[in-house]
Amino acid sequence: MVRINTVWDSAVEAVRGRAGLIAPIATAAIFLPSVAQAAVQAYLAPQPGAVAAAGSAAVGSLVTIIALVVTLWGALAITAITSHPSTTSADATRQATARLLPLIGVSLVIGFALTLLGLPLIALLIAAGVDFENMTPGQTPQISGGLGALAFLYMLVLLGLLLWIFARLLPLVPTVLHERLGVRAIGRAFRMTKGMGLKLVGVVLLYFIVLIVASGAAQLVFGLVARFALGQDGSATAQFVGGIASAVVATILSVLSYAFVARLYAMLSGRDLADVFEDARSPA
Repeated sequence: MVRINTVWDSAVEAVRGRAGLIAPIATAAIFLPSVAQAAVQAYLAPQPGAVAAAGSAAVGSLVTIIALVVTLWGALAITAITSHPSTTSADATRQATARLLPLIGVSLVIGFALTLLGLPLIALLIAAGVDFENMTPGQTPQISGGLGALAFLYMLVLLGLLLWIFARLLPLVPTVLHERLGVRAIGRAFRMTKGMGLKLVGVVLLYFIVLIVASGAAQLVFGLVARFALGQDGSATAQFVGGIASAVVATILSVLSYAFVARLYAMLSGRDLADVFEDARSPA
């Protein structure tokens, strides 16, 4: 049985020993995309007029999509680096590039399935009287009692289900990377984590709590300091500074999470990953 403490110790050791290789990739593929999104949120305010507002929304969506794709590439590369000590930066980059499209495809399939799970909740809210088209930010929707309670119950069940699915799919990225699987990697990840559901749910919960608290605290503190220094006219810049601080924390925690998942996969799969990195030197 794989012990979570053993996986964590192995992940920390991998990050510490390979920090020189990880840092440039983490900066380019995690930190900078997060900074770009923070800049969009701070400076790309909604513009008056339907055309201008649509243009702002399109730019924001484009930046988000690019950031997600680059981050997926970074997850693959860092997973490769922390999976085995023999890999080089060139090997990891080559493998990440080769497996990026399959990972995007798997992510889209999972996203579509999760969207289907969320449709009943939206239908319940609409039936309960929520007008999504005319609802303004900060507005509290009026929801009828019976349907509102049913929607709340479904939301709780859905959140629990999503947490369990996320936990069971933790080895997904290294499975796509090392076993060169597509959609079949979903079933493979579920089989590998059989019997570890509750343990991994605890790990995922702890990670998200730390991420939300730490990144939120960094954004609040640095944002407030920047606001005091810049005054009222610098509110957008202060928000951007807070976003940068949050991106630093999120980058560090993301690297640790990728390393944890890489080491978890290595222990659960029982494969000799030395062969994987020999394959990385040849075309996928």
